[in-house]
Amino acid sequence: MKNFTAVAILTLVACSAHGQVLPPPVAPKPAPTPRGGAERSRAPLASLLLHAEVSCTVEVDGKPTGALEAFVPRSVPVTLGERLVTAATADGRRFVEKVDVGSAGQKVVMIRFEAARPVGPPPVPDAVFDEALGRAWLAFEGFEAASRYRERVLAARNGFRDLTVNQALYNAMQAVLMAAKPLEAMTSADAGRTRIKDEVLRATAAVKQHTELMAKAITAAQKNKKWLGEGQDLRAQAEALEPATRLSPGVLDTLRESAAFRSAIPFERQLVLGLAADPRDFDLGATPLPSSPLTLLAIQPGGVAEQLGLKAGDRLLSGGGAPFQSLWDLKLYLREQSPGTKAPLVFERGGKVQQREVKVPALPGPG
Repeated sequence: MKNFTAVAILTLVACSAHGQVLPPPVAPKPAPTPRGGAERSRAPLASLLLHAEVSCTVEVDGKPTGALEAFVPRSVPVTLGERLVTAATADGRRFVEKVDVGSAGQKVVMIRFEAARPVGPPPVPDAVFDEALGRAWLAFEGFEAASRYRERVLAARNGFRDLTVNQALYNAMQAVLMAAKPLEAMTSADAGRTRIKDEVLRATAAVKQHTELMAKAITAAQKNKKWLGEGQDLRAQAEALEPATRLSPGVLDTLRESAAFRSAIPFERQLVLGLAADPRDFDLGATPLPSSPLTLLAIQPGGVAEQLGLKAGDRLLSGGGAPFQSLWDLKLYLREQSPGTKAPLVFERGGKVQQREVKVPALPGPG
């Protein structure tokens, strides 16, 4: 106890000796309140009621508010002032709008999106689209003619030996593929034309599949020297697919009045499609191969071509010494002759040139 008292006295004496007096303890001052802190500590003064007809993600002033479901409104608290609302859909459509929140309360924001813009090239003019459809229609007509030619040849017992069948089908298929190719990259603002394009592309795929199956069937029959087994099965598959290779009559009905569509159809083929305007035109009763317009693939029984003695597979060359460029030249040549008279006609059949005097039949139409 004496020792503790002595230490305390010495400590007080030492402090007095140096003239120092320990200050009393001071309580800490509270931190100053930041300007505007009171306002920020309060609840927001307003809110945005977001409403969208399409599910989307939303941001307010660059801050995500999460996904907003279609037709499910959501309230988002905000402070007064101008707020920037942005939204985006899964297919890439965007919404941007500045919203002036000038007073307390709730402000409704309707989030609307334009229709999704198609990805790809812009729509082409109707005339360009119709001209491409005209070329496609012509190619499909040629493929149908090649199919009839194939039916006629294969109806014979050993028709599969005729090498012209596969060639005719292949050429007609190539014409279809080439005509359909430009349409793949085209878009139309017209819904009806878009449906026709879809039908053309669908039928084009069927043409390719049908031709490949028939080629394999004929090859198998040639190998077995008869329709048997694999060849017979492949032929049945190809024939079952044939209806899908044709365009519906509605395609022609839709495009009949289009001048661009008619311009793509050779003049000598317009009458068959109900598009001809020249009174000299008439139905020849023959369908040419598009890739070789002077080669006849199909002959209509009782038609003018059959009356002239022409057969499927014949390639027309000239008449009266003048070479033919198209079937229209043959029609004009026949119009110049009197019915019942003889007219010289040159054509190729089976690789050999034939020169004949044909009897001119009475031609349909006014003449």
